[in-house]
Amino acid sequence: MKAFLSHGGHGDSWIVYLKLLPYSNEPITWIHTTAHEMHVGPIQEIQSLMPNCSYQCIQGNKKLSVAVIDKFKNDFPDGIEINTKAGELQNPTPDLSFLKLPKYKESYIVVQPVAGRPIDTTLRIIEQKAIQQLRDFISPKHPIMLLGHECSYDIPNVLDLSGKTTVAEAISHVGQSSLFIGYHGFLAYVAMSFKIPTIMIFDVPWLPNHYTNPVWQKNTMILWAMKSYNAPTIISDASPITKCLGKYK
Repeated sequence: MKAFLSHGGHGDSWIVYLKLLPYSNEPITWIHTTAHEMHVGPIQEIQSLMPNCSYQCIQGNKKLSVAVIDKFKNDFPDGIEINTKAGELQNPTPDLSFLKLPKYKESYIVVQPVAGRPIDTTLRIIEQKAIQQLRDFISPKHPIMLLGHECSYDIPNVLDLSGKTTVAEAISHVGQSSLFIGYHGFLAYVAMSFKIPTIMIFDVPWLPNHYTNPVWQKNTMILWAMKSYNAPTIISDASPITKCLGKYK
């Protein structure tokens, strides 16, 4: 049995998931560590989608991660530690039809207003006013759905499922969407994996070099929308996004 060890948030775990798919026809063990308690549940849901997989997600600090690595090497001498660099994905857009996800009648534009941050808090990426501006800009024939962490927005003609879906349901909605707009991380990586046109919002200049993939980049527009990592909101006005949305007018 092959064994794999990885580290990071639930966006990182989706990249690892894609890297492990070639082994899905054989029994494997997948152990993932994360420093952030809020990521444990979503990571376990992602791991559970891997066929023939015995999995575990362990939350703790760097000292605990070192202990986990030592135990992993002891338990699995031939085990492999996998990094989360999306640029090294051999197949960044695999056939994911085997997941048998729910099918939906409409293809939404999916917008992620709130995302998790690597400090067990959430970051409001797009303000309610900006999403209302998007709704006013985009043709009514393109329905809009909100996903991600709960945002509690009340916007006419916008379906708010933020904080209301399982990981598998979120993957299905994004995978069947016509466009994804959101923060770099799990949902954006899912969108790119399904070849969905993506507007990915970054706030730290070095991140694209680590988290994007040449194949993904062909279908992705990157927005630099925040200068300070500690700013409370990234986008309060929709104009940076609407400039990218000509065909949806």
